[in-house]
Amino acid sequence: MAPKRKRGAAQTTGGTKKGKQQGGKDRLEREQEEHEVPRPGDAESDSGSPAAGRGADSAAESPRSAGQNGSADREHPPARSRAAAAKPRAASEGDCGVSGGQPASEAFRVIAGSYERLLYGLDARWTPETGCGGGGGGGAQKLKLAPVFIYPSHVGCIKTVAVGGKFLASGSSDEVIRLYDLRRRKELGVLMQHKGEDGTISIWRTSDWECLKTMKGHLGRVNDLAIHPTGKIALSVGSDKTLRLWNLMNGRKVMATNLNQEGEYVRFSPSGTRYAVCSNKTVDIYSAADAKVSLSITAPNRVCSIAVHQAEDGKEYLM
Repeated sequence: MAPKRKRGAAQTTGGTKKGKQQGGKDRLEREQEEHEVPRPGDAESDSGSPAAGRGADSAAESPRSAGQNGSADREHPPARSRAAAAKPRAASEGDCGVSGGQPASEAFRVIAGSYERLLYGLDARWTPETGCGGGGGGGAQKLKLAPVFIYPSHVGCIKTVAVGGKFLASGSSDEVIRLYDLRRRKELGVLMQHKGEDGTISIWRTSDWECLKTMKGHLGRVNDLAIHPTGKIALSVGSDKTLRLWNLMNGRKVMATNLNQEGEYVRFSPSGTRYAVCSNKTVDIYSAADAKVSLSITAPNRVCSIAVHQAEDGKEYLM
């Protein structure tokens, strides 16, 4: 008797009209996560703010890519990354500072993509040494990185990576979104015919890679997308200098906020109580309760990516 199919969590990507997944579908269907996310429109409208609830990890970014054929199920580990997206072993993404202090000593996995077309996987661990800010003192710790795998995934530079559960997605200038199984370290296939420049956002069901909904709102390209830990709402930033809130249950826009600069990256904290918006050298931390800036950080150089890690003690750190 054939095994019963399970419906997987929906994964969201930037701008697409239509998509197709090459190879690995049966494996995906057998190994989906236990939770189920309804199609947009099946649930009642959830027009809540980014503060709505906590939840399991489901995250995807909006690769600025457009379709092309690709291979599936390569027996190679996916590789290290450029625009850092982190996925923990024992925790989530991380580094120093949103809530202050030093994180507990623990290991987590960092995934990054490079301009050299390579994906990287690194194990990160805090060790008792000099802290993130460079200051000494008792209990100060240093972040150490150890390479785990490297994988030549694209033929163009990698522009974005996203991790959700066991899945990793990478987007590149080669106009392809590649999908990987992190647990088995296999490439599952590609999504094609994406157009991140058209200002659309699409919701995909990972059990069969069906495009459930395409949402239109931005007046220019979509730069980045962040999904709330509940999986019910998402934030996006684009070239039109707006921050937009989306209801993923019905595929509708909830609200839009004008930004002073073009937002390049947006991230929710693992708790869902805060979110970060990056523009050039500036990272603004917002409270999800009132959508007001609670902290603004200015880097000496242009910020290429941001990630948020929640330590075992519950504190959250921006990387």
